[in-house]
Amino acid sequence: MKQLSEMTEPELRELFNSVAMEIQHRLPERTLFVLLAFDDPGLSQYVSNARREDVIKALYEGASRLENEEDVKR
Repeated sequence: MKQLSEMTEPELRELFNSVAMEIQHRLPERTLFVLLAFDDPGLSQYVSNARREDVIKALYEGASRLENEEDVKR
């Protein structure tokens, strides 16, 4: 399999759409997700079933918790 950085846009779309369908199939109904993948940290690819503005908020919140080494206790 090619590296992400070597794939064309149609190849990326096909790959990420198939992964998104599998993720959505395995999660509870109405669960939103974003999958962020990269082989170069400066060039990431993503797929999501959420609105773009909600993905941005979720990524900022997740990045903040990662930087601060905060775990959500359940």
